[in-house]
Amino acid sequence: MKTRQQLSAWAMWVYESKWLYGMGCYGQRLQAHYATLAKSWYYTSKNPTGFKVLTKKYNAGENPRLYDCHGIVDGFRMDDGTTAEIDFDPSLDISADMEFNRVKAAGKLGVDYGPIDAAMKDNAGYGYWKSGHFGVGVGEGQVIDIWSTGYPARKRDQTQGGWDYWLKCSGIDYSDGEVIDDMLQKGSKGEAVKAWQERLIEQDPSALPKYKADQDFGGETLEWTNKFKAAVGLPQDGIVDDLTWNAMISALQHTGPTQGELDTAKAQIATLQQALDTAHGLSRDLTGRLEAVAAARDVLDQVQADFGK
Repeated sequence: MKTRQQLSAWAMWVYESKWLYGMGCYGQRLQAHYATLAKSWYYTSKNPTGFKVLTKKYNAGENPRLYDCHGIVDGFRMDDGTTAEIDFDPSLDISADMEFNRVKAAGKLGVDYGPIDAAMKDNAGYGYWKSGHFGVGVGEGQVIDIWSTGYPARKRDQTQGGWDYWLKCSGIDYSDGEVIDDMLQKGSKGEAVKAWQERLIEQDPSALPKYKADQDFGGETLEWTNKFKAAVGLPQDGIVDDLTWNAMISALQHTGPTQGELDTAKAQIATLQQALDTAHGLSRDLTGRLEAVAAARDVLDQVQADFGK
């Protein structure tokens, strides 16, 4: 799993490279992506003036990478470190508000998100959020964000920018190398249990509020652990060993839809399928009626022909 320190270094790279803002972007090059941006609703209807800045750079042959505010995080998640371009993964492409809502749904104040604290200097890799906007902490209380079409990222103190909350970005490791040395099982207590519970919450936020990170490996955590182990094909013995922990790290590397989101999608698909089946039934009924009308017309034509003889 990628770490908060790596996210911080990525944000610093965006800042020091003077990459530019482009709505909906996560690292695309201007020369290759210009035609797509030129057709976007944001630039054709909402901000044509801002797009002129990109057009001027495009016509001058400049070819910077483009990011929007949360695109810095999206690009970091999508980058596999092996190619010069970012390979798009729609499951990793989310907005600033979606990021905050995921964390807020999965965590609790003072653990996964909280109000801005000027004393928080070790903020490398932490997200900074206000409605519709996002920044990334890079240490020493500094935050990098990118905000205006055609202009580069900026770095400011966390008390500037009007941020409402700091947060731990989903799918990023904030353990700072923490390792659980001993096996965890029912009856275990302490910070190691809490670390395991927090990752269970991150892996399946829909489990809240039944489950919580309370440092106590009780019956609910046992049930929760076995549910996870069953999902990844491990024995449901209630034990969190190295194999279980590694399976969790692998599961968290993919930050796609939550189980709750998948369940909602499945329900919507089932409803649509039912409507489609109904439509097919009506279609078959109508086809039968039309065939009956056609047959009656044939009989009428034959009768008329017989009378005409």
